[in-house]
Amino acid sequence: YSRMGKLDSAMMCYNRAVSIEEDYLCWFNIGSLHYKKNEYKQAVISLEKARKLNSGFPLSILVMGLSYSRLGNIRAAEKCFSDVLVSSPDNEVALTGLAILCYDNGKLNKTLDLADRILSLKPVNAGMKKLRSKILFSLGRNSESAEAVKAVREEDIGYRSFDGFVQSVPVELFDDRFG
Repeated sequence: YSRMGKLDSAMMCYNRAVSIEEDYLCWFNIGSLHYKKNEYKQAVISLEKARKLNSGFPLSILVMGLSYSRLGNIRAAEKCFSDVLVSSPDNEVALTGLAILCYDNGKLNKTLDLADRILSLKPVNAGMKKLRSKILFSLGRNSESAEAVKAVREEDIGYRSFDGFVQSVPVELFDDRFG
């Protein structure tokens, strides 16, 4: 049912299953369904039950972090992502979630470190390359930012289209070498 998009039917089945016998995977799936339905408080409650039954299952903590993030509970979200990284240091979703939280909260140097870590794991991550260029620009490291944008431009069709637009703008409109 879940794969068919019938979330309510899937929820009914998982709820019936945990009424027979509690299982961390059922609670995780219930929490994930709540997350998909934008019911983030219910997601946290269900995912916490999954974590109590199996604290070594990082996916429940990861989705709980995403839920806390959606609820605006930044401290709890950061803790969840950090907890996942203790057991799974290369978890790209946890690293990305933490990077976005740090960026949104003005922790630019920490965000840059996380972005570099993500890119060392997956060098073709265009979204992280874009975020990295924004961070460098925000830190006043304009030359590095410009180089990062050039690198992204080579890989991303949207940047190539934008580059074509920029080339059509008269040079007199630019007030420095970065535009």
